[in-house]
Amino acid sequence: MTDYTQRFLFENTDVRGEWVGLERSYAEVLAKHSYPEPVAQLLGELLAAAALLVGTLKFDGLMVLQARSSGAVPLLMVECSSDREVRGIARYDESLLTPG
Repeated sequence: MTDYTQRFLFENTDVRGEWVGLERSYAEVLAKHSYPEPVAQLLGELLAAAALLVGTLKFDGLMVLQARSSGAVPLLMVECSSDREVRGIARYDESLLTPG
């Protein structure tokens, strides 16, 4: 398992982007907590968003993305360093989760 980012550009078009894979980091986050699948998926999406944002920003330090709600997942938090180290956590109310 590995983590990576890969930028891409389609020649002669206005299309460019970046691909991110967080197999190792995502597995490490999930190994620390037994999240239900919908919560794990949301957390993985926020991890990917943070990794993509860090790739476009020029800074030295930490970036924290946090999402709060009054629903089944009241907190998602991801911290990503300028060295692209990531970690994340989620709080959830299992009684409010709906089957996917």
